[in-house]
Amino acid sequence: MKFADSTDSAAVHLKAAALPKQSTKVLLPVPSMKENEIYIPSLNNGDHVALVRFPHAGPFEIPQLTVNNRNREARSLLGTDAVDTAGVHHKVAERLSGADFDGDTVLVIPNHNNQVKSAPSLEGLKDFDPKKYKLPADSPLLKDPKKMAADKQKQMGRVSNLITDMSLQGASSDHLSRAVRHSMVVIDSEKHGLDLKASEKDNNIRELKQRYQGGGNRGASTLLSKANATVRIDEKRLRKPSQGGPIDLKTGEKVFVPTGRTRAERRVVIDPVTKKRTFVETGERIPIQVKSKQLAETNDAFSLTTKPIPHTMEVIYAEHSNRLKSLANQARLEAVHTKATPYDSNAKAVYSKEVASLNSKLALAKANAPLERHAQRLAQQAVSTKRQANPHMDEDDVKKLKQIELTNARIATGAAKHRVSVTQEEWNAIQAGAVSNTKLKEILTNSDIESVKKLALPKKAKLMTTTAKARAQTMLKSGFTQAEVADALGVGVTTLKVALEEG
Repeated sequence: MKFADSTDSAAVHLKAAALPKQSTKVLLPVPSMKENEIYIPSLNNGDHVALVRFPHAGPFEIPQLTVNNRNREARSLLGTDAVDTAGVHHKVAERLSGADFDGDTVLVIPNHNNQVKSAPSLEGLKDFDPKKYKLPADSPLLKDPKKMAADKQKQMGRVSNLITDMSLQGASSDHLSRAVRHSMVVIDSEKHGLDLKASEKDNNIRELKQRYQGGGNRGASTLLSKANATVRIDEKRLRKPSQGGPIDLKTGEKVFVPTGRTRAERRVVIDPVTKKRTFVETGERIPIQVKSKQLAETNDAFSLTTKPIPHTMEVIYAEHSNRLKSLANQARLEAVHTKATPYDSNAKAVYSKEVASLNSKLALAKANAPLERHAQRLAQQAVSTKRQANPHMDEDDVKKLKQIELTNARIATGAAKHRVSVTQEEWNAIQAGAVSNTKLKEILTNSDIESVKKLALPKKAKLMTTTAKARAQTMLKSGFTQAEVADALGVGVTTLKVALEEG
């Protein structure tokens, strides 16, 4: 069921499987690195990689770099066993949608066969400074941070969709430069008090929308931009068991029914003198509506593609999304038709020690819930206080602040998720029916599902002996990188990491 839900989500967000050996790294500055180099000990010297930071406007924001793990400054700063970081020159970060070094992450993709395409930086962006659109000090907008924040959010969605649609339709470098320049102004508008209307006029965004989206006031025009567009639908819920259950037993699709909840209808009344807007109830009741995504509300992604003839890339994504939704339905069918292992009281007696151990682990895992809720409340209060003190924080800064405050709150409250670690003997007890199906669901919900998979699936032979592990540890201490150690031992970097984690 978890797999089905995650696959449904991937279908809506148009997510694809990871490319071989891709990883996410935190960017750190290494001034002595060349502009075409990167320090990543988990890859080999000379490897070619492509860097992608989200969101990005196009292939001109995807630098192609060569791994250099010999840089002395990088080795000293990051070490030879750095797992989550990558060292680059500051100009590399600038090309990555204006990334900085305060925790920004980047997707690193090995690119030996040039699968990930890149393009030269747009000439129209050279030396462009969004601050040229700074509002005058007496502008009324500067006194209304809430309106500036709302305008930024609205315009960011519009220009992002425009750039997506333009890229898909093969827009010229000049046209893309205009759209990207405006997006840069939008991104910094709230933080630096920039004039969005002036930028929109100078870059003639209305003409671009007319050309690539079918009208100056039109929005998303292709599947890629429509997929996650917000739509309002009547409130609904999953069908109850008494009504046939939440899953169609023939198709595997989730079945929703209207909640039937309503609210009083209101209309806007504008005072002709003061121009003040007020809401007045009409006396009618209308269904309560909630937000959803366009692609979540259709079973066929082709319904959102360009008409009458979709672009080639739209066809690829539409077919991919439809296959993912089909796979999710198949997984749900497998789940609902899988019979639970019958509970066996005799097995419980035979495996009494293992059952007691599982119960103890589960109780510890569940005891964390109140502490976690308290930590969440403390974190929300801290974030709210800091946002009030600094109302111009952008989304990225707020996201980082939330993570920092939640980490601090968890430490303060002692909240720590204790996962149920199932041993082989305890798994044998589960297979024998020593625990009830309800208890098993609780154990699986609170366990590390990857460790459970290792118990449930056929065993694989160990790829590294104790001697090989010892040699690996010695080589790492001597200054060899992970990639160099893996090559010397004839294993992959992932195998090396797993072996070292197992001890």
